[in-house]
Amino acid sequence: MSSQLKIAFFATMSAGKTTCINALLGTELLHSANEATTATITTIRYGNVDEISVYDKSNNLVNRLFNISLQQVLTMP
Repeated sequence: MSSQLKIAFFATMSAGKTTCINALLGTELLHSANEATTATITTIRYGNVDEISVYDKSNNLVNRLFNISLQQVLTMP
C-alpha cells in the first residue's frame, strides 16, 4: 500500500482553491490572487529540500530550482 495521499481540488476560477491549499499547508506555498494563477496541474510533495521541478506535457524535466522562496518565483522573468 502506498503512503501517499492524493487530493484533487476542482472548482470554478477564483473560487479559493489555492487559498484553501495554502491554509491546509499552513504556509503561502502557492501564489493566490483574484485572477487565474494555477491553470496547470500542480503537484506538492514533502521533501527535505525546498525544490521546484518543472516538467513539460510529456513529463520531461525542464528545470529544477533549489532553495528558492515564493517571492523569488513570483519575480522570475
